[in-house]
Amino acid sequence: MDNPIEPPSLEPLLKEYKRVAKSLEKDSSLARQLAPQITQRMKAVESWIATVKANHWHALNGDPQSSELVALEYLSVALAGPEGLVPVSRKYALNQSVFTRF
Repeated sequence: MDNPIEPPSLEPLLKEYKRVAKSLEKDSSLARQLAPQITQRMKAVESWIATVKANHWHALNGDPQSSELVALEYLSVALAGPEGLVPVSRKYALNQSVFTRF
């Protein structure tokens, strides 16, 4: 089994998405103006998932379902991490081992 390449950090994409989403939350009249930026961020996340899948394709002997599951696990870890979109209670935020499965 080959060692897969470590995925690129998702933190910059999540920070940008949060910035745009907060702007939209503050002023909903900006929805049309911010829609292309939100779409661009979502496409960047989809591209990130595809990159992680491709990186794990050979390591998992070309199994598409397993490589997608690995990519989604990385995404889940990134979303629940310190810079992620999912708020985590202080109890779990202090115990980072919950999020460092990989």
